[in-house]
Amino acid sequence: MCSYSPYNRRMTQTNYDDFSQLLTRCSADVGAAEAHGVLCGLLCSAGSKDVLALWRSQLLPEHALEPDNPVAADFNAHGQSLLDATLKQMNNAMLDFALLLPDEREGLMVRADGLAHWCQGFNYGLGVGGYRDSDAVSPDVVELVRDFSEIAKAGYGADDIDEEEEESAFIEVEEYVRVGVLLILEELQPVKQQKPIVH
Repeated sequence: MCSYSPYNRRMTQTNYDDFSQLLTRCSADVGAAEAHGVLCGLLCSAGSKDVLALWRSQLLPEHALEPDNPVAADFNAHGQSLLDATLKQMNNAMLDFALLLPDEREGLMVRADGLAHWCQGFNYGLGVGGYRDSDAVSPDVVELVRDFSEIAKAGYGADDIDEEEEESAFIEVEEYVRVGVLLILEELQPVKQQKPIVH
């Protein structure tokens, strides 16, 4: 079983690679970053719903969801580990929540693409979990969700920008997303869940 530590400031490259391999085995159509974004969106909006089952149904093709298909059990075990770690991070008073993104050793283009897909997945997960722009949602949350949409659509263009400046800008955007997710969680789920959601 993969070991996803809930206490790392960032998910490690091993976490990312293990989860990527799991998704490949399960014939998922999305990568690890986007899939983790979907999970976090669901955790923010789905409340007491069965998040693991809902997440699984969004990631895996129909044949992989059959009870007798071994990849379903594989995803349940490994996916639950990542879900538990993520939920603990999101509810940690130390604000240890981290996005599951390509490692810092990867090129900036790869990491920026990962962040864009993460934001795309997050907004998708929010919608699946029941989030809708409404009068009951604060303008701050609406703005954050819209900003995430812009980040998801943003391209990478470093031709005329200093490499160090580009790296610094990426770190700022990643931190903005990370903190923004916690703010969204705080508003949509004000009573934080104290126990991991089980299937």
